[in-house]
Amino acid sequence: MDLSGGFRRRVQVAKVFMVDTPVVFLDEFSTGMDPILKRSVMEKLRREAAGGRTIVLTTQILGEAEELCDDILILNRGQSGGARRSAHAQAAVAAAYATSTVTFDRLPPGIEDELAARHPIRLSITA
Repeated sequence: MDLSGGFRRRVQVAKVFMVDTPVVFLDEFSTGMDPILKRSVMEKLRREAAGGRTIVLTTQILGEAEELCDDILILNRGQSGGARRSAHAQAAVAAAYATSTVTFDRLPPGIEDELAARHPIRLSITA
């Protein structure tokens, strides 16, 4: 009860990391944090996510969501205002996948539909 709001938030966030659960829920985790602590906690969240932990967070700071999240759902009065991949996630996906080129002497029947069904990032077919 004697802790300031910022220190209470530190204790709340620290408690999350004390228990090894596969999914963590954080509600406005950075409220009351100074920039240095916020950066430190964000690094810890990235390491946890890279280690396989699923982290679900709510925030009103879109920059936090863009930097930390793979998928973003924007709510407006309890309704979905749109869902998308974050720019950070899109860049990671683009870096993870190389371009593949396949050459045929003639295109197999149905190849365009077959490839499109796999939802490639980019697809170019030339005959």
